[in-house]
Amino acid sequence: MRRLSTLLQSFSVLICGGLPVSADEMFDAAQIAAATCPEEWATLAQAAPDEIAIYRLGAIHPEWDRAQTAAMGRLQLMANVVAANQGAVVATISFTKHDQAWQDALVEYDMGYEWGRGRGRATLVNCLLTAIQNDRDLALSAGRAAYPDVPDGAIEAEIDHGFSGLEAARCYAQVSVEIFALDFDQPDLAADVRDVFAVMLPDCQG
Repeated sequence: MRRLSTLLQSFSVLICGGLPVSADEMFDAAQIAAATCPEEWATLAQAAPDEIAIYRLGAIHPEWDRAQTAAMGRLQLMANVVAANQGAVVATISFTKHDQAWQDALVEYDMGYEWGRGRGRATLVNCLLTAIQNDRDLALSAGRAAYPDVPDGAIEAEIDHGFSGLEAARCYAQVSVEIFALDFDQPDLAADVRDVFAVMLPDCQG
C-alpha cells in the first residue's frame, strides 16, 4: 500500500499545490469521466448515486492547453477514485478476516450497497489507470507551465515519483476488480474474498 500512497501524494502535490482557483476554472469530474471511462462512470453512478458528488477536483491552470488540461483532469480524477477505493479494499480485508467479522459487518452496514459501490469504483479505477499510463509527458509539460519558477529537475522528479507507483496501483486495482466481481449473495463470499487476497495480494506487495 505504501507505493500506492506515494502515487497519490505525488500527484496531489503537482495538481493541487498553489494553482489559481476560481469557479469557472474548476475541473468537472463528470465531464472528465464521460470523456475517459463513460461506461464505468455510469455503472458507479447507478450503483451509488451519492458517490459521484464526493470527487472534488481542483483548478485548471490558465497556461494549460487542451491536451494538458485533459491529462491533468484524468490524473486528478484517478487520484480521487483510487483514494476512495483504497479505503474500500482495506475495509473488505478487515471484514473478511474471518466469518464472524463478515457476519458482524452484515448487521452493522448495508453491505449489499457497499459491495455495489466497491464494484463501481474498482472498474472505474482500472479504466482510469489504463487511460493515464501515457500521460507522463503531458503532466510534465503541465507542471512546467504551472510552476515556471520551480527547477525543471524538481518537477520531473515529482512526476516520475508519481508515475513510478502506477504498476502497484494497477495491481491493487486488479485485486479490487476480482473481489467485487464476486456475487454478493453467494454463501461463502467472505472465504472466497480471502482466497482472492491470498493469491493476488502478495504480487502487489513485492
